[in-house]
Amino acid sequence: VSLADGAERKVTMATAETSLKVIEPTESTTPPGDDIAQRVLATLKTVRSACDKLTANWVKVRHALADLRQQGKNHIPISEYQRICKDNEIDTEERQLQLCQLLNALGVVSFYRDDSTLMNTVFLNPNWITKAVYTILSDPELENKGKFTKQWLIERLKKGNAEKQAYSEIDSNRILTLMQKKEFDLIYAVDSSPDTYLTPRLLLNKTPDEANTWERQGALAFRYRYPFMPSGLINRLIVRLSGLLKEDELGNDLIWRNGAILQQNDCTALVVQDKTETGLEVIDISVHGKPFERKGLLAYIRRTLTGIHHDSFRDLNFEELVPCCCEACAELPEPTFFELTKLQRYIESGRTKITCDNEKSVQDVAIVDLLEGVVDTPVRNGKHGKGLYFSRTVYHSGKKMAVTEGSMDRIEEKMDKLSLLLEKAQHSERNVTIIHGDVGAVTETGDVKQTEVQTEEKKNGKKPFLQRTSTIITMAAGLVAILTGIWQFFLKSEKAEQKPQTVKEQVVPDSAASQVEQKAAEQDTTPPKTAGKK
Repeated sequence: VSLADGAERKVTMATAETSLKVIEPTESTTPPGDDIAQRVLATLKTVRSACDKLTANWVKVRHALADLRQQGKNHIPISEYQRICKDNEIDTEERQLQLCQLLNALGVVSFYRDDSTLMNTVFLNPNWITKAVYTILSDPELENKGKFTKQWLIERLKKGNAEKQAYSEIDSNRILTLMQKKEFDLIYAVDSSPDTYLTPRLLLNKTPDEANTWERQGALAFRYRYPFMPSGLINRLIVRLSGLLKEDELGNDLIWRNGAILQQNDCTALVVQDKTETGLEVIDISVHGKPFERKGLLAYIRRTLTGIHHDSFRDLNFEELVPCCCEACAELPEPTFFELTKLQRYIESGRTKITCDNEKSVQDVAIVDLLEGVVDTPVRNGKHGKGLYFSRTVYHSGKKMAVTEGSMDRIEEKMDKLSLLLEKAQHSERNVTIIHGDVGAVTETGDVKQTEVQTEEKKNGKKPFLQRTSTIITMAAGLVAILTGIWQFFLKSEKAEQKPQTVKEQVVPDSAASQVEQKAAEQDTTPPKTAGKK
C-alpha cells in the first residue's frame, strides 16, 4: 500500500480453495493518524468472512466437477449437476443455481442461465470453448472475407482444434450459439443468406464509396475518445447493431473492418473507428435524417456502446465529445470538440455559451446548439435542482416563434404520445394492448411491442381498455341522441297543440285590422336596409 509520504507497507495474503489467510505486517511505517493499511486489512478480513460462509458441501460440489473435468468431460447436462448437488445435501433449486452462478463468476465453469438454448448445459472446461473459437477465427479460409456457413463451421470443428480435439455436430451448434452471445460479440447472422454468419474483425478494411463521400456538414455527430481502446471494440458494436446495417444495390451489408453504415426509418448513420492527429483512437458517429428521428438513432447507438462498456470493459477510460457547430468549424476537416462533462460544468455554473478557438476564428457558441439532438433530457442544475431552459427558434406555419428547451421537449413528448394513441385507436380490433400508464409500454426505438406483453384485462377474457372505452363512448353518444330525439318530438307536439288555441284567443277588431293592413302596405314600399356601413 503506497502512502501519501512515499512510505510503503506490505500486505500479503495467501489463498487455498475457499480459505483466506491475512498475514499481519511485522513492522509499521505508517505515519501517525494514517489508517490506510488498517482499512485494507479490515477489507480483506471482510472477504474472509464472506468466504467462510461457503459451506463444506459447496466445496465438495466444486471438487466433484473438477474430477469430471479431469476425466475428459467438457460439459454436463444441468440435470447431472443437480444430482451432484443433491448428493452433497444441496437440495433446493435456488441454492443449486446460486452455487452454479458463483462458480461461473470464479471461472470454474461457464453457465448461461439467461439463454434458453444453453441453460441446460454446464460447461466444465471454459478453455474448450476458447480453443474452438480460436480454431474458427484463425482459419485461413476466412481471412479478409469473414463470412462462413453453419455447415462449414461443423465440418471445420470435426477436424479438431490445434490439439487435435474434435467437436461433434451438437457441440458445434453450441459453439455457434456462444459466438453470437454478448459475452463474445464475434459474429452475427446474415439476413439475406440463411445459415450464413459474418465476423467483422476478419473483413478487409476497405471503405465503401458511400462512406468515402459521406457529407459530414449538417449531420448530427458525436465522438468517443479512448486513451487505450481495446482490440475489437468497434467489431463488437457492429455485431450488436447488425440489425440496422444498410445494404448496397447487390444486397451486401455496407460494412468493413473498422466501420459500418446503418439505416433506420429515414435516417442513415456512419459509425467508424479512426485515429486523431495526436494518435488517440476514436469512434465517430454521424447521423443524417429528420431532427427528431436522427436524435433517436444517435441515442440508440450510444446506449448500445454504453452496454458494451458495461458488459465487457467496466474500468475502461473514455471521453464523450461533442463537435462544434460554428460556421468556421463547418469548413474545417477536423472541427473543435468539447467534452460533454465540460459542457455540463458550464451549465451547472449558469453559463450558456462556450468559446470555440479554432485556426480560423474565435467565437462564442451557444451550449444549447451544441447539445441539440445529443442529450435526451433537459440538463438540470446541480446546485438548485432546477431545469435550465434555453430559448430556441422554431418556425410554425411560416411564423417565427421562440420556444424554450423545456417546453420543446414537452411538446415532442406530447406529440409522441398523441401519435401512439392514434395508432392504438386505429388498430384496436387487433386486441393487442400493453397499457402501462398513460400511453403504453414502448421499446427503446419507440415502437410499441405487439406480441410479447398482454394486459391483465386480456388475460381475464375482458376486452382491451381502448376498445371498451370506445364502446362506452359510442353507447353514451347513442343514448344522448335518443333522448334528444324524444325531447324534440314532445316539444314539437306541445307546440302543435298550443298553436290553434293561440289563434282563437287573438281576436282582432275591424278597426285594428285595417290599421295593421295599412302599416304592412307602407312596409312593402320602404326600401330594405343594406348591410355594411353604419
